[in-house]
Amino acid sequence: MQRLGPDVLVLEEAVVDGAYDQAADLLGDGYHIVHQRVGLVGDGRHHGASVASRWPIRRVYEVDLHLTPRTGDYSCGTVIAEVLAPEPLGRLLMASHGPSWPWWLEVERELQALAVVRRIEELVADDPVHVVVGGGVRGQGLMSFLVRAHMSVAGQARVTPGHHLRPRA
Repeated sequence: MQRLGPDVLVLEEAVVDGAYDQAADLLGDGYHIVHQRVGLVGDGRHHGASVASRWPIRRVYEVDLHLTPRTGDYSCGTVIAEVLAPEPLGRLLMASHGPSWPWWLEVERELQALAVVRRIEELVADDPVHVVVGGGVRGQGLMSFLVRAHMSVAGQARVTPGHHLRPRA
């Protein structure tokens, strides 16, 4: 990971406890790293979502994804970091999405995706920015909601292969 030297990245299930930070260990020095704090983080079985950036992180937001009783035994959550990248990029929102994983929780994953998209929409409503969402994109829920959210924020949009979203000129 250190050889690749990414500027920003999202991580899922990095081991973090009082004595060890797996993300910091993998990346080395020079990164600002934020970790999920809401939910069953570090309960001995599960670990949460994280965002790492070479650029400063101005704010951190979390979306608690424990939305039904069936999600209570997993550290599902999303960490959204406001990253201050140099121009021409400028301010970015980097979201590490850690939804529920069992196959039978597709309804919950859809609810979780909706909660994340709503929070992102709130964050960009008055001050649009580039948004990058990564992590556990399981099932169809998150991509479907992201396409709709992008269209509502950017007006008409088109989806190109690889699910990269670009507003039309």
